[in-house]
Amino acid sequence: FRSRLGRPARSAAQHALAVGSPALALTYYARLLDLDPSDQVVIRAVHAATDMTGRIDADLDRALEWPHRGEAAAMRLGDEGDLLTMPLCVSSTLLSGSQGDEAQPIAQAVYAACRGRADRVGQLALAVRQLAMVAQNHGDPSLARQVAVDSLEDIERFGTEEDFAYYLDSFAMWFNLAGFRRMGTVIRRAAAAHDIRVSRGVAPIANLATLVLNDNPIEAKEISLSALADARRLGFSHVAIA
Repeated sequence: FRSRLGRPARSAAQHALAVGSPALALTYYARLLDLDPSDQVVIRAVHAATDMTGRIDADLDRALEWPHRGEAAAMRLGDEGDLLTMPLCVSSTLLSGSQGDEAQPIAQAVYAACRGRADRVGQLALAVRQLAMVAQNHGDPSLARQVAVDSLEDIERFGTEEDFAYYLDSFAMWFNLAGFRRMGTVIRRAAAAHDIRVSRGVAPIANLATLVLNDNPIEAKEISLSALADARRLGFSHVAIA
C-alpha cells in the first residue's frame, strides 16, 4: 500500500526534475517522504531532496532532518554505501547554509572512510568536493591540495565520469586558491566540459567565466550567457555571475 501510494509522487518529482523544475521536484519529494515509503525509496528520496535543496536554497531545516531518516533506513537495509552518503547530505546542506565549520568534520569522516575503497569512490568524490568548498570558504589552499592530491589515484582508477566531474571541480578550487591562474583556467575548462556531459549544473561554467574575464572579456560574456541559459534550462534559482 505504501509503495502504491508513493509511486505518483515519485513519478511527479522525476518528471519535474526532467523538465527543469527543481523547486517543484523538491515539493514532490518532500510529499513522498511524508507518506512514509519503503526504506529503499526513503534513501533515494532523501538524496534527491537534499540535492534539490542545494540547487534552490530552500527547505534547509528539513533537509538537515531528512538524512537521519535515510540513515535509519540504510541501517535497516545494511547498506554501507548509503550509510556514508547520508552524512554527506547533511554536510552538503550545511555548506548551502554557509556553515562550513560544521560541515567540515562530517565530510572529513566520510573522506577517511572511503580512501582506498573502490566501492566507495562515489562518496569519496563528493567528500573531496565538499572539503574543497570548505577550503575555499576558509581561504585554505593546503586543505584543498591535500584532498585533491591524495584522492587522485582512487578517482582516476575507479571513478565514473560523474565522479571525475566532481573531482575536476575540486582540483580547480585548489589551483584558484593557490593563485595558479593559468592552471586554474585549464582545469576549469575541463570541469565545465565534464559538467555539461553529466548534467550536474552550471557552477563550473560560471566559475570559468570569472577566471577568463580579465584576459578575454568577450569570451567571459559568452560563457556567462551560456551559464545563464543552462541555469534556466535546469531550473536553478540563481547563478552568481557579475
